Amino acid sequence: MKAGIRPENLRIRSGREVRVELSISENQLIDFLAEIGEVWIHTFTNGAKLKRRLVLNEIENVWRHADVLAEVAGVLYDWRKWRNLWAVQRNEATGGKSFFLDVAGPEGLAHQIFLTARTRFEIFQRLVAQCQTGDASDTYEYEASGFLEFIENRRRNTLSKMRMARRVDRAAVPNFIQCLTVNNETLRITMLNAVVKQTVECCFPICRVQGTEIMLSHADYSIEWDNACVSEAWMVQCGCVCGKEVLELYDPQKRLIASVALPQLPPAISNLIPTLN
Repeated sequence: MKAGIRPENLRIRSGREVRVELSISENQLIDFLAEIGEVWIHTFTNGAKLKRRLVLNEIENVWRHADVLAEVAGVLYDWRKWRNLWAVQRNEATGGKSFFLDVAGPEGLAHQIFLTARTRFEIFQRLVAQCQTGDASDTYEYEASGFLEFIENRRRNTLSKMRMARRVDRAAVPNFIQCLTVNNETLRITMLNAVVKQTVECCFPICRVQGTEIMLSHADYSIEWDNACVSEAWMVQCGCVCGKEVLELYDPQKRLIASVALPQLPPAISNLIPTLN
């Protein structure tokens, strides 16, 4: 990765890691995703991580709003909340190398884009060479409104209405999720932070519960969270006429960890996650 990088822009960390900060625009990142080939994208929330394989040969449908939001294949970026973007080369102890982009938001690491063996590495090199900078952090200013503020307002408006939401036993969540996967139910799972909102929808063939850790696996997706970080769990009625419910998990700071849109379930499964008085 060091080819084409000015020496003053390189940062060398302990643990065999080399990184350089980038300053890029929304259009440059979208073009990068359209040309790079296969990547794995990771989204982080408090105690949770969503990983997804993404292959975009060309960008046909990019939803934009006011030059601050862009949605690509179920991934919604809020550019106002980006604080730092780093290109990273990590040299493994085994002799291999991994390459990825680190995206930091107001609360730290929020998103990563990992290259794979099917990635067009020259596109990554070109992005790094063209967009390298010594320090881009001073160009960002805090914006008051965003994904998290929307969720907080929605939480206050929705969870206070008992006809639309009911609090459920958070300790029952792991067994409940495991039963859904055993019954081959299709789940729509959303995780978000200040920087990015990512949604995946599929039937997960593998669910592992180890203590408080929940891990859902699919060939193209991987989702895990620590149920010990969940302070409250709620069942919320969908706002449309479908009659479906959404399981929402919140941390002690009332931040959304994950939401799981559920199909209409038989009572035998619904009763596995009891309502709290």
